[in-house]
Amino acid sequence: MHSEVTIIGGGIAGVSAAYYLAKDGVKVRLIDKEAIASQQSGRNWGFIRRHGCHPYEVPLVKDSARCWASLSDELGPDLGVIRKGCISLASDLDRLEQFHDWVQQTNAEQTLGSQVISADAVRELLPGIQGEWLGALYSADDAHAVPTQATRTLAAAAERAGAVLDVGTTVLGIRVSGDRVVGVSTSRGDLGTGILICAAGAWSSRLLRPLGVELPIRWVRGTAARTNSVEPITDLAVATPSVGFSQAADGAITFGTTAWSDYDLSLSSFRHLRLFVPNLMRNRAMFRFHVNRLLAEDVLGHFPGHPRRHNPFVWPWVDQPPPNVGKVERAHESLKKLLPKLADSRIQQIWAGYIDITPDALPVVGPASAVRGLYLATGLSSHGFGIGPGVGHAVAELAVKGTSSIDVSPFRLERFRSREAIAAHQHI
Repeated sequence: MHSEVTIIGGGIAGVSAAYYLAKDGVKVRLIDKEAIASQQSGRNWGFIRRHGCHPYEVPLVKDSARCWASLSDELGPDLGVIRKGCISLASDLDRLEQFHDWVQQTNAEQTLGSQVISADAVRELLPGIQGEWLGALYSADDAHAVPTQATRTLAAAAERAGAVLDVGTTVLGIRVSGDRVVGVSTSRGDLGTGILICAAGAWSSRLLRPLGVELPIRWVRGTAARTNSVEPITDLAVATPSVGFSQAADGAITFGTTAWSDYDLSLSSFRHLRLFVPNLMRNRAMFRFHVNRLLAEDVLGHFPGHPRRHNPFVWPWVDQPPPNVGKVERAHESLKKLLPKLADSRIQQIWAGYIDITPDALPVVGPASAVRGLYLATGLSSHGFGIGPGVGHAVAELAVKGTSSIDVSPFRLERFRSREAIAAHQHI
């Protein structure tokens, strides 16, 4: 069986690429070992935000916003996008100064429609919110969605346009002839292809390593939760230092906290370490380190007879990582203090997923120069859901035309060859 383009990964980037390719009449097959949006594209907060991006990302987030808007027009309410804005609150002067600096660095008012607003404006946008807020960073055209719903709706549209969705199939390896991709080996046999797009998120590095393609990625475990349906609170996606949240059309509130993230140590933790040091040191307060079952499964997987010797992508802990329940419960308490109307809300679902983080927390988009016909759309880091359609659109153009309508050169894989090229930055 042969496709013009094969995509590994059924997350938002891979599904978007499949959609744009199929719409252009390209014969495309998307492969995922589980269901669509079964990993991080279905486990995030669902924020679709431009504000707070790295200056390098401005063209990408602008194109992603355009993609989300056009997808909403094409696919209608089933996509579930609520485009009513995003706001990040500042409770101290340092945070407010970060907002002002970012607006100046990116010329955000003109390029992205983002601005720093006053405390009075915060109270007008969020009536009833508690706390002393000095101001906020606000983007009126940003959005949020239920990530699983949006990704699966887009996947269904790609299938209607002609894409083949091969779910429940594991890609075991990438086949090359000389220096060119010729196909993939899967749990159901070999498949041929002329072009391969790797959009496998946290798994990408392990898929590419046998080809000699070194992709520095760390797995950071994020936890989020959803409440029962409550009365309408706000149409905004809201971030505060202690909790971030958005309300879906059914009234349920998705929430979590970026106060810190969990990092589970594995045998790969010291791989490419020098590349991660700048960002790790600058954002060290954002991480809690753990020795747990992930390391044990990693060690056992190297023993003869273990299932992972035959299929390195059989890893139960990675597929279903445990949520940090205590962290979510504290975030829920913060949410109820922030909005007393939620005092009687209940946590109905808690989940976790592994975020694929690069050393500079920027995505990897573009060709893998060492292997012809291989393109990367991975490492989307902590804001991948929002930029996913833009990444998918860009890599689809690259795969077929050899060029894209936006400049993706800042996201080339080769930037990691020089430590000096990594622009460590503090997230907003």
